[in-house]
Amino acid sequence: MKPSVIFSLFILSSLLVIAIFADFISPYRYDEQHREFPFQKPGFSATQKTQVHFFVRGYEYKFIFLKTNIHLFGTQTEDNSNFFLLGTDMHGRDIFSRLIIASRVSVSISLLGVFITFCIGLLVGGLSGYIGGKVDALLMRTCEALMCFPFFYLMLALRAMLPLNLTSTQVYACIVAIMSFLAWPSVARVIRGMVLSIRQRDFIVCAELLGIGNLRVVYKHILPNTVSYALTAAFLSIPAYMLGESGLSFIGLGIQEPEPSWGNMLSAVMDIQVLTSYPWMLLPGFLILITVIACNTFGEHIKEKLC
Repeated sequence: MKPSVIFSLFILSSLLVIAIFADFISPYRYDEQHREFPFQKPGFSATQKTQVHFFVRGYEYKFIFLKTNIHLFGTQTEDNSNFFLLGTDMHGRDIFSRLIIASRVSVSISLLGVFITFCIGLLVGGLSGYIGGKVDALLMRTCEALMCFPFFYLMLALRAMLPLNLTSTQVYACIVAIMSFLAWPSVARVIRGMVLSIRQRDFIVCAELLGIGNLRVVYKHILPNTVSYALTAAFLSIPAYMLGESGLSFIGLGIQEPEPSWGNMLSAVMDIQVLTSYPWMLLPGFLILITVIACNTFGEHIKEKLC
């Protein structure tokens, strides 16, 4: 594989591991405030020497079904020293811990949204292409109607229609639902075109002559032949979901404070003084950039191999 593909795979694998073990890796709670250290530079918060230890005890969290308070690293001192690997924000919250916890939001929304979108798109496109007639016409006109609207602006409109006082869990579910609802038509149209070609093949004709039902033919014989496209398109769609969530959170319609998201963390740099004086506040944007590039690079590699 090319070095760029290997590097992209490393970035994506690391991001997945970090998202899974986010609480173990983060030394502080995402909402823990150190008000005496606002906009603290990366490093130690005190001039005296402070040792950083591995596998220290900190706040309690649940991993799967187990409760534990063991963290990858942290300080074990009785003084007022703290270790902020990437600095703090205006409230004295550890940027590193918030970035780690926020990765869980971006990864889970992207994967869950892609999964729902392609499940709907594969089913609708498969049935539309195979059954044809009025069913095909109705489904495709529905797809075209949804595709007429700009994706991001329609997403903004749908989210703005919902109450602003929703909990972060409810906002999370709404973002996944809205993005999945808007993205499946484009998938369905491509799958429909592939099905129109596949349904003419001999093994499909034989299945029909044996009296196998339409749903079974679509599920067992037609859709498996679209896997190569579906895998490639799904992987290349991940950045769109990540950017969509970040965009909503950036303007205050997505994940709400104090729960962290790369988007709502990045909103702090809208203040030009913060941007120029505290450059480490731009780190969420850097993570979004390298993740999107890694997804596109590895997705193109999959496309070359499978298609």
